[in-house]
Amino acid sequence: MTTNEQKPEVHVTTETRRELRVLHEWPDVDHLLLALRMADTEIAGIEVTFDAQLQIIQEGKQAALEAVQARKARMEELLETWVEDHRSDYKGKSKQLVHGRVGHRSGAPKVDMPKGEAFTLARVQTRGHGECFVTTPKLDKKGLKKLTPAEQALCGVVVSRSEAFFYKLSKSPGIVYPEISDQQAKASEA
Repeated sequence: MTTNEQKPEVHVTTETRRELRVLHEWPDVDHLLLALRMADTEIAGIEVTFDAQLQIIQEGKQAALEAVQARKARMEELLETWVEDHRSDYKGKSKQLVHGRVGHRSGAPKVDMPKGEAFTLARVQTRGHGECFVTTPKLDKKGLKKLTPAEQALCGVVVSRSEAFFYKLSKSPGIVYPEISDQQAKASEA
């Protein structure tokens, strides 16, 4: 390191040191759970703050977009009417212009069953049109678990169970916070 280079400043608080120390006893683990709870609270506060700001931004964005979207919808309606009225002016299904292409697209064939699917199903079945049915075999994993280990091996099935670390913070943090009366709440808002 040359004399012109400065070491970056590192700020380590007592709380940071406590969180980063090696755990020796169960009370240390409990203290770490408290630190995790405090981190969750801090994260929630940050999310609330930024979500409120994002809401304001989204409302402003929506207001700015509405006029342009309405104008665009009117232009599209005008364009569609013009092209429909002048369909005979171009050969084929579309006409290429300088700034784009206009025309008409054919959609995929759509199957409707006006008398209901049950009626159509019965008629197709009685007339012997098996090609109109879809049958896909699907394995039942619960049923595979019930097979004996030998049968599972013959069928190429391996049943395993994973294990993963977890932690769950207590619903009650062990700290009783005093309730705030309505008068105190109004006074803190003012």
